[in-house]
Formats: sequence, C-alpha cells, structure tokens
Amino acid sequence: MVLWGEMKLPLAQRTCEPCKGGVPPLTGREIMPFLQELGGDWQAVGTHHLAKTYRFKNFLDALAFVNRVGDLAEREGHHPNIFLTWGRVSLEIWTHKIDGLTEADFILAAKCDPLCHPELVEGRKLVEEREPVEERHAHGSTSSP
Repeated sequence: MVLWGEMKLPLAQRTCEPCKGGVPPLTGREIMPFLQELGGDWQAVGTHHLAKTYRFKNFLDALAFVNRVGDLAEREGHHPNIFLTWGRVSLEIWTHKIDGLTEADFILAAKCDPLCHPELVEGRKLVEEREPVEERHAHGSTSSP
C-alpha cells in the first residue's frame, strides 16, 4: 500500500511499479478493496484480470480514447489488451509476468477512466477537435486533415 504522509494516495495518483516476477498474484480477498476503490464499472474476472467496456458516440471518439490509453500505457510501462470496434472499446488489464493481478493493474485502470472524457485531459490536442468526416465530404474534401 502506498502512503503519502498519513494519507493513502488515490489509485490514479500512484505510479505503476514494474513487476519483477516471483511475487504471487493478488487473492480474491486482496482484490476487493482495490476494486471498491476503483469503482467505475470495472470487473475482476476471477482473480486473473480486470475488464471494462467504454461506449462512445462514434468510431473516431473510440479511436481517440484508444490512442490516449496507448500514450498512458507507454508512460506507465504497463500495457492493457485493447479491443476497438465502432463506438466501443474494451480493456483487459493484468500483469502478464505473473499471469494475475497486482496493485499496478488497478493503478492503470484508475488512470484510464478519466481518458474517456477528453475535456478532463489537459494540454492535449485531441482527434475530436478535427472537422467531422461527414462535413469534410460535404465540402468536397476527402483528404485527411
């Protein structure tokens, strides 16, 4: 458990620590407090991985979310499985090195949730800010911006 002074930092403010292997995955009893803190419709699939599906109004919004999650994964050095389809993105997170869950998985999950709300992500030029495809085609432009 990460402490800052006398206060425990929220999951989204912690740093993913790389797993060096040789540690046991979290048990069901150990998972529950993390899952409760995480909230947001995340599910623990057995004691193996975390899963969540996000819904979007179109493909571009879903793709932009995938790109933001990819940027986060690179920064954290912890990579989820990402499944993209029209208007929907599913994430599965676990620590592959031990084939189970660690605290780092819950930290990454907590950091993914705000990324589905681009207005909460500061200092970023997002794909959503581009002119919609329908408008580009209506104006006779079919090239990418």
